[in-house]
Amino acid sequence: MTELPQGWREVALGEVCVRASKVKPEGFERATFTYVDIGSINNQRNVIEGPQLLAVAEAPSRARQLLEGGDTVFSTVRPYLRNIAWVGNNLAGEVASTGFTVLRAKSGTLSSRLLFFFATSDELLDQVLPLQQGTSYPAVRDSDLFDAKIALPPLAEQERIVEILEEQFSRLDSALASVKVVREKAKAFRRSLLHAAFSGELTGGTEGWREVALSHVVSVSKETGIPSEKPEYPFVGMEHVASQTGEIVEYGNSAAYKSGAVIADDTLVLYGRLRPYLNKVFIPKSKCFASGEFIPLRVGPDLDKRYLLHLLRSANFVTFAVSLNAGDRPRVKWEQMGNFSLALPPLAEQERIVEILEVQFSRLDNALEVASQLEARIASERRSLLHAAFTGELTSQWRKTHV
Repeated sequence: MTELPQGWREVALGEVCVRASKVKPEGFERATFTYVDIGSINNQRNVIEGPQLLAVAEAPSRARQLLEGGDTVFSTVRPYLRNIAWVGNNLAGEVASTGFTVLRAKSGTLSSRLLFFFATSDELLDQVLPLQQGTSYPAVRDSDLFDAKIALPPLAEQERIVEILEEQFSRLDSALASVKVVREKAKAFRRSLLHAAFSGELTGGTEGWREVALSHVVSVSKETGIPSEKPEYPFVGMEHVASQTGEIVEYGNSAAYKSGAVIADDTLVLYGRLRPYLNKVFIPKSKCFASGEFIPLRVGPDLDKRYLLHLLRSANFVTFAVSLNAGDRPRVKWEQMGNFSLALPPLAEQERIVEILEVQFSRLDNALEVASQLEARIASERRSLLHAAFTGELTSQWRKTHV
């Protein structure tokens, strides 16, 4: 740690924090309790959203930490995901999972709000991430967090740091809210475009269109399995394809090739059968192996492949696909999706619809790219503010008149 400002001292978090009490909800003199687990955390805003209301008789074994207002919960499982949140007074007396370290500031020593900001900073993450243990679910221990060092200012300066951060983060949050509005409007416009495309509104009516089952104009490619002499094609799994857009964000390693993988090229539309609401549908730009979770669709002479691509992303088709299988992991079979009934325009009109859609989607993508750049700048500014807060830079001018 660099040289500290006057009046600051370096201490371990354990010296300035109080440990949370352990409880068993079954012993509560009430019928229900509110349970905060890792799934309750919004790690973009670092807030608790939608904690569960449970019967005390059904308390999970991990529901063991009694919360107080002003606590900070820090998920020790996959800490790089930053599942960290402030605990409001409305959750005082409720219960958190043992998957968290509960950070509680020692009164008169550390501001609880400053502790929350420290928990979300790189100054803490950089100390604990190298200490992760495990592969599938890397985790850190409570002791790793309590052993971490914090540069602690005097209480008056802590209050000033919190004031500045609250003011600046409020400004950044307002900017993020504007970005969210842009994203929601873009999503709604995309849906409306797709609806217009497949209802005839986009091109002025449905004259010449005909009603057909998907299986009458689409077939499933039979090129599956890994050849004995495996060519050096990249591998694409469900995890490599972005939801909604179908962009391949990366390729997999050749070690991921498995029997039953699809040999695909740009003549096919690959449809992700698992959780169809994710819209993992794409046309390969070059030859690849694709996971058996993709259904390889080959269009007939009356259907444009890009028209099919956009059709499979439409709300009408997604609603149909999701209805085929209930549960947490709905999975679509070709025998089911082939029954989907679509209104099919003449081929020339399909090509015109695709042309209009792709021009409009390109404009939307450009707007969303600007939004992403703004989000990145906001995240960078947030990190810079936190760094300045815990190195003394944020209050350097304040100290000249108050120290």
